[in-house]
Amino acid sequence: MDMKEWNDLGFDPMKDGYWPTAQHIRDRLEEKDRMRRKARLITLGIVFMSMAFLLTLIWFLS
Repeated sequence: MDMKEWNDLGFDPMKDGYWPTAQHIRDRLEEKDRMRRKARLITLGIVFMSMAFLLTLIWFLS
């Protein structure tokens, strides 16, 4: 893990008041993966809904 990835996890021992354990790091990585999957699903949903809307609109106009 490079420094950018570590900084993206958002651990700050001074602010948090503790050093992150391996379990904290694992949990944060899993949370980031869940958020990434959720964003991907939302994006795909928007794309498919807009395609369905446009196809319906074309079908009504033809």
